[in-house]
This record gives sequence, structure tokens and C-alpha cells, in this order.
Amino acid sequence: MRFFKRSRDKDAPISKHFWFVGLHLSSSARKLECALLGVDTLRSNSSIVLQKSVSFDIPEEIAATYHAIRREIELEHDKINQASSPESQLGATNVRVRAPKQTTSSSSLTRTLLLRNMIASIQEEALNELLADGEVPRNQVVAVVVNDPGLWMKSFDSERQYSYLPLTDAGLLAERTGLNVLDALYAKEWTPTGRGNPFLLLPYWILLGSGTSDKVVVDLGERARWHFLPSSDKDQDSWRRAFTCEASPCGALLNLFARESSKGKVCVDVGGKLSVQGRKSQDLLTYWQKFASDIASSKSTHYSPLLPVPSEDDFVEALDRFDSKVSSLDALCTAVHWIADSLATSLHENADRIGNSFDFIITGATKQNGLLFSRVSQLLPPSTPQSLNDFGFPEDSFDAIAVAVLGILFASKIPAASPTLTSTPRERVLGRVTPGSPEAWNRIIEALNSSR
Repeated sequence: MRFFKRSRDKDAPISKHFWFVGLHLSSSARKLECALLGVDTLRSNSSIVLQKSVSFDIPEEIAATYHAIRREIELEHDKINQASSPESQLGATNVRVRAPKQTTSSSSLTRTLLLRNMIASIQEEALNELLADGEVPRNQVVAVVVNDPGLWMKSFDSERQYSYLPLTDAGLLAERTGLNVLDALYAKEWTPTGRGNPFLLLPYWILLGSGTSDKVVVDLGERARWHFLPSSDKDQDSWRRAFTCEASPCGALLNLFARESSKGKVCVDVGGKLSVQGRKSQDLLTYWQKFASDIASSKSTHYSPLLPVPSEDDFVEALDRFDSKVSSLDALCTAVHWIADSLATSLHENADRIGNSFDFIITGATKQNGLLFSRVSQLLPPSTPQSLNDFGFPEDSFDAIAVAVLGILFASKIPAASPTLTSTPRERVLGRVTPGSPEAWNRIIEALNSSR
């Protein structure tokens, strides 16, 4: 099946396109990516045009608030685990475990509401600027598609279920902009059988799958993961063989050690200047490898629905238990080697699925760490790594482009989640619509009807 194809032709009249805005808030809540995409029809083999994309840095206050709230949720999650542990149920028979009476405090709730309000204001401002620069009238926009890391909480009465609250207030954003808002992409996609966070895999394949070569896209973001995108020129159904694999913590882990080694003066190791000042500790690297292997083989998972790889906090706790004394700089340098080695090991373990001939793309905010980029380039396949820029996409807003593609798939009634791609039990069209103005609602109805 051929979904859509990328077009570089922007000469077609704006009124002849269905336009979608993608807004992607990074997993650290520090960057907002925005993209404006148009499609001539909402049927198979239509052309997608990238009209405009941009990214904005988010005030640190928002990121700090988000991480503080998330930490409080983790503490509540730990209470739930303790309450449901076998030790807490000694002597009880056929008793359903109840959640702890003490839940998130009113101050946490207030901060969460304020956080969502601030994010809506930033999204509105970014949206206005994007449409003005892209010269697309509001009445031509079908929907604003939003994605953010959200807040996750494990259900107290189920071992594998999670509750989800998006950071985007879709109702507030729709009210302020008058546009339809499509959200809840992640929450609707994830199920207990899912592989965790692959809901952008089909958009990635649509955007990058063309050409005669398969592609492996290594994403060095908050966590290191890679995507295998088979060539659509060889086989139009090659999307069925695409998959995502998460390897290890990445930017979040390096930032943690960067703050530790600089005594809080540096939050991000820009360029890897601190990483190169340390030395790799082979003993610590071996210790971490065994620790990660134990985590991966266990049946437990973290509070968020990601693959069972250690979190950055797990690595710090493991370092505290490590017998030998290791400086923060050495731990930072060793963490760089651990990330690169984990990616190489992960690719090697999947060699039968991906073959040995493909284009190799490195992306993600943490690729700016020179030591990490160099080490990854050395360990991964013997081909010159490429960037998203080489394929006509801006590095700093690619995920927003992919999010906008999800909006196109929604309006086209094409499932982006399926047993093949995401291990969900059934195919699913992703998204939840919050109507904007009556005119905007008529526009999305027109789009949905045109896809028949």
C-alpha cells in the first residue's frame, strides 16, 4: 500500500491543499517544534508539502515544573508498589489492593493546571507565528496536531495499565485559536502489548522511506533509540517491516552527570566539552552492562510505558553501589561509551532483520556531543553518517513534521497503529479531536468526507 509521497513543489495554490499543523513538545519539555504541512488530497499516493517549520526554546521554568511534578508522581507510584507488594498483604486473602489514601497534593494539582495553561499560551504564540510565516490562512487549516510527553501514572489495581494526562490542554488551545485540536496520540496508541513510543514510526517511514536504500535512523535524544525504515521503492508494503528499538538512556543521563561534575553550573554538556575531560572506566562500564542486562531480563518496567531499559536514575543508583571511586567526569565519559556500545549491541542483535546495507542517519539533540557522535560513528556500520538535512528536513523540527503527518493519516482514516508496527491488538486510527470554531469543524468534516 502506498500512503503518501513527499513533494517539494510549493507552487500549487494554498487553497488547493488541506493544511495540518504539528506541535511537538520535547520529552524534556525544553523545546517546542512546529511544522506546517499541506496535502493536495487525502487519498493514497497524494503529495505532502512542507510549507514551514520552526522550533522554540521553552522557558526553563516550565521544564523545572514538569520534572518536579513527574518526580512527585514517581513517589506516588512507589507508594502504590509498596501497598501492593506481597509483604503488605500478608495474612490477607481475596482482598483487592487499594490505592494509598494520600494522593497528589493540592499544590501539585495547582502547579499542573498552571503548567498546562503556560504551555497552551506558548503553543498559541508559536502557532500564530507559524501560520503568519507560512502565509496560510486559518480557515485553510484542518487541525492542529499536538504531542507532548505527558504525565503517566501506574494504575493501582492493574499490573500493566497506566493513566495518562497530556500537558496540552486541547480544549483551552482550541478555544484560544479557534482551530480543531487533535491530541492523545500516545495514550490511544499504547496498550499493555505495545513496544513503547513507536507511534511516529509510520510517519517516519512516509517521510524517509523513499529511495532505493533502507535506512537506519539513530535518534540521540533524551533516550537513545533507532528506527529501521525499509525502502518503499523496493516494496510499497515495506512499512510492515519497519520497527523501533530503544537502546539506553542518552541525553538525560549525560545531562545528569554534567550537572554533577560542574556542581550545577552546567545543565547540558554542550559539544561534549566535559565528556572529553574524563576517562573511560572499564570496570564501571562492565558493571553498568551487567546491571542493564539484569534490568532487561526482569519482568518489571518503569512507571512510563517504555521498553524495560534502565532509567538515568537507575544508573546513578548503580554508580552509588559501585565499589570503586569514580569521579563525575569519568562517569560522564563512561556514560558516553556506554550509550554508543549499547546502540552497537542493539543493532548487532537485530542484524538478521535489518541486513547489512542501509543509509545511516544520526539525529537528536544529543548528537551535538562531539565525543558521543564520534564514538557512535565509529561503532556503527562502516558508512558515512548522514543527517536529516541531507534529505531535505530541518534537524530541529522533524518530529513536529512527523506529528503533522499523523494528522493527515487521521483525516485519511489510515491506522498509524497496528499489530505489525506497534504490537497493538488491532489497527487504530490515532488521535482525539477537540472542535474549534464552527467554521473549523466544517473544515475537518470536509476533509474527512473527501477521503472516502
